[in-house]
Amino acid sequence: MKIKEVVLSVCMITYGHEEFIAEAIISILEQKTDFEIELIVANDCSPDRTESVINSIIQTHPNGYKVRYTKHPQNLGVMRNFQWALGQCKGRYIAVCEGDDYWTDKQKLQKQVDFLERNPDQAFCYHYSKILDFDGSFKHRDRDNEARFIPADKVISTYIQLVTLVFRNQLKDFVDIDFGSLFSGDVALRAHLSMLGPGTLLPFEGAVYRKHVNGVRSGMGLVENYNRWIDSRIIILDKIHGISKRDLYESIINIQKLKITYFIKSMQLKAAIKSYVKLVNFQMKKYFP
Repeated sequence: MKIKEVVLSVCMITYGHEEFIAEAIISILEQKTDFEIELIVANDCSPDRTESVINSIIQTHPNGYKVRYTKHPQNLGVMRNFQWALGQCKGRYIAVCEGDDYWTDKQKLQKQVDFLERNPDQAFCYHYSKILDFDGSFKHRDRDNEARFIPADKVISTYIQLVTLVFRNQLKDFVDIDFGSLFSGDVALRAHLSMLGPGTLLPFEGAVYRKHVNGVRSGMGLVENYNRWIDSRIIILDKIHGISKRDLYESIINIQKLKITYFIKSMQLKAAIKSYVKLVNFQMKKYFP
C-alpha cells in the first residue's frame, strides 16, 4: 500500500504535563482534514507519568498511529527540545501545540492549510485563542470578523500564540541555531517567519493557552517575565541575521512600557524611572541601530 504524503506536521513539546497531555493530544488526533497529518511529540525527560499517558493514547486511540513519540534520555531544555522537534517534521506545513495547551476547533488545520494553499505569498496564518487562567476561568480576546494582514516587518512585534500558528516548513537554518540561554521559542520562531514573508490573522477562535504554576512563563513574577521577554529579544538580535531590527525593538519597547506601567501602579517610582531611561535607549536603537 502506498504511504500517503504527510501534508502537515504538528510539533508538540512536553515536560511535566501529566495532567494536561491527554487533552492536548486528543484535540489534535480528532482534527477533521482531507489531508494526512503527523504528530511529533518530544518528551524532554519528564519525571512524572507524562510518558505513560502518551503511550496509552497511542495504543488505544483510533488515530494513535499518527503519533511519532520520543522521550529524550536527558533534559535538553525548552528551546533545544523545540528545535529538535521541529527538525523531525516532514510535512509541507507545521502547526504547534505544546503539551499543556489544546485545540477547540476540529476544522482548525483544514481552515489554515486551505488558506495557505490559496495564498502562496503568505508564510503563515494564525487565529484567535482564549486563555485558561490559574483559577479555571477563561479569558477571551476581542476579535474582528475579518482577516487581518500582518506585514513581514511587523511579525516580531505582533502578539501570536504558538498554539494558533500554521506555517510553511522552511526551517533548515532555524533548527541549527544555538540560541544559548533562550528560554522559549515563540519570539525566535516569529523572527524567523518574518524573513519568509507576511502572514494573516484568521477570524476564528480555535485553541486554548493554559496558565498553570509549572508553565514556562506562568509560574514567574510579572517583572521577571518582562525581563526575560526583553532578554530573549536581545539574544535573537544576535542570533538571527536579516530580521527587521526596528520591529524587534518595537517589540522590546512595548514590553518596557508595560514594565513601567506596572512599577508606577505599584508605587515603585525609582524602578519606574530606571525603566524609563532604558525605554529611551531602546527607542534610540529602534531608529539608530
